[in-house]
Amino acid sequence: MTTLPSAGAGAVGRKSRLRGVVFDMDGTLTVPVIDFQAMYRAVLGEDDYLTIKASNPSGIDILYHIENWSPEKQQRAYEIIADFERQGLDRLQIMPG
Repeated sequence: MTTLPSAGAGAVGRKSRLRGVVFDMDGTLTVPVIDFQAMYRAVLGEDDYLTIKASNPSGIDILYHIENWSPEKQQRAYEIIADFERQGLDRLQIMPG
């Protein structure tokens, strides 16, 4: 039987500080609650959304489209995305299992 070293084995005398936590809300660790289609419509506008969706039926890479916009338009897009993510936090559920 192989034993693994404890978490602190190589860090004698050093304290680790937690610098941040990344939490994925796209359905891997949580039940999907963000309405991505509504978010894309809000960011792109209905006409652009329909045009892009028609040429990309497997999905929309929203960040690809945003990166080509003016800084002001990018900022507004990221504000919309952040708002949808905040709303998702209110309904957050951990994935069963």
